[in-house]
Amino acid sequence: MSQLSQLFPPCPKFTDKDIPDQSGRVFIVTGGASGVGFEVSRILYEKNATVYIATRTASKIEAAIGRIKEQYQTSHGKLEALILDLEDLATIKPAVENFMSKEQRLDVLFNNAGVMGTNPDERSVQVKKSIFICRLLEPILLNTAAHQNSSAGSIRVVWVSSMLDIGTPKGGVVWDLETDELTIHPDMMSNYMQSKAGITFLGHEYAKRFGKKGIISTVKFHLIS
Repeated sequence: MSQLSQLFPPCPKFTDKDIPDQSGRVFIVTGGASGVGFEVSRILYEKNATVYIATRTASKIEAAIGRIKEQYQTSHGKLEALILDLEDLATIKPAVENFMSKEQRLDVLFNNAGVMGTNPDERSVQVKKSIFICRLLEPILLNTAAHQNSSAGSIRVVWVSSMLDIGTPKGGVVWDLETDELTIHPDMMSNYMQSKAGITFLGHEYAKRFGKKGIISTVKFHLIS
């Protein structure tokens, strides 16, 4: 696909109007209180899904839930808060444990939350965060795919990346062999795009590992995310 078609995509053939009823299905949307994540949460709730909005600020989640419920007062879905701080890896396990204590299934995990414009001296944890969440939620995703009367292709992990490639380092991800960690570049855009390239690689690797076990791993690209 050319860069021009990415910047100016044709009219979609499948929209939110075509999404079937999602009753009984459970979703986690990281960064679900604003932007793309909010729109995903809104659409799913309209279709009667159970949606966990995962964001670090309880007040933002409450505000988002209030806006969505006001808009779709006849929905039979459910909106739940899941406190998860993108910059604090220690919050991930408690958030997952909280979710697991309430639910017996997970149909789709949207790895949507991200950061942009951080100081190059600050190490981004976005890629690590996505890995930790997926690893901790693997058992319930696999169980849902195998035992919860799920149709083929309905259990998914969605990775949100970016179409912007002007700052992507050569090779996508530059690994520091001395520290065994990602190289931190002096400019913000290189670090941002490196994290997005890493998300794309993770989505591809996850598909290889779990595709035959009933979990679809797909990468969605946005102009800015």
